[in-house]
Amino acid sequence: MPTLPEELITGLRNYWYPILISEELTAEKPVGIQRLGENLVLWRDSKGVAHTFQDRCPHRGVKLSLGDVIEDRIYCRYHGLQFDGTGQCRFVPAEQKEDGPVAKNMKARSYPTHEEAGLIFAYIGEVDIFPPAGVPTRPEFDQDKYVTFAGFTQWKANWMLVRDNTPDPAHLPFLHGRFRAEIEDGEFKLKAMPGGSNPIMHEEYVHGVLTKKLSLTETEQGGLIAEREGEPFPDVEWDVPTPAKITVPLPDGTIVVQYQYETPVNAQETAIYTLASVACPDTGEREQKNDFMANMFWPAAKMAFEEDSWMLESQGEIDLSRKQEQLMPSDIGVSRVRRLILRAYENQQKQIAAVGE
Repeated sequence: MPTLPEELITGLRNYWYPILISEELTAEKPVGIQRLGENLVLWRDSKGVAHTFQDRCPHRGVKLSLGDVIEDRIYCRYHGLQFDGTGQCRFVPAEQKEDGPVAKNMKARSYPTHEEAGLIFAYIGEVDIFPPAGVPTRPEFDQDKYVTFAGFTQWKANWMLVRDNTPDPAHLPFLHGRFRAEIEDGEFKLKAMPGGSNPIMHEEYVHGVLTKKLSLTETEQGGLIAEREGEPFPDVEWDVPTPAKITVPLPDGTIVVQYQYETPVNAQETAIYTLASVACPDTGEREQKNDFMANMFWPAAKMAFEEDSWMLESQGEIDLSRKQEQLMPSDIGVSRVRRLILRAYENQQKQIAAVGE
């Protein structure tokens, strides 16, 4: 397999990504992070609105995350320059006046930012060439009808290795369910291994994952839907580049809809943001549902994430892993999702080249 483009290894730009849990950003202090290989700073203005800038003062390149937030401006700690929510410099102390000629020609690079369901999303890319179409929203984000839990983990694995994991349901019985497979009296069976399984896995579900026919349908938006024969709901849906929508049937019959966002940090790390929702039309049940999501579902989901991270981190660098692998027919979902990501990247490169002509 040819070497992957370096730009793609650090992330597919020009899409919305969750980049921070909402409660981690206060009005008092900016937060510096790395996403898609780029240093970013987040800060809130006096109205509580979140902003995302490149973490670099355009004056001398120091990190704005080292500075302060006062009302509706972020202040550079080095020379005191002040930037508003659009990134425009409004005051250069050396000019001794607001909106002076130097300030008017100074602007920090900013990215569109949207906050919903406990997550801060940013549209990271070349906004002038690829303007964002709307903001990320899902029916399950409606808190009048659902209870949603926002979770975060970070893995030492490239985002494309992480993305390969969700269209690969064949690993569920073995990694998470702790089952072993065998043929007994000519029939395929799964048997529990010692040590027990993840509580959100059960034999009937994972048996169906391996034995029911899988069909894949491409969406108009360039994503993919996977459905299994006889199942009353879609098994998994994938948007490009993220998220994966995973419908999780629990042993007690509860249905949890989980959105798993894989946000690249850099070439070697991925931030995993999870929004897990359960229907709650009765407001009297909200406390019970919140407790269920925080104390039952999320610990079980986090356990599965830890198990996934062991496997993905063991694969090493993305290029070497791709070159040495031997895919099987059961990896059809992996192959299709990879193809969609590469196609999206190639289409972007064609548009960028056309602008430069």
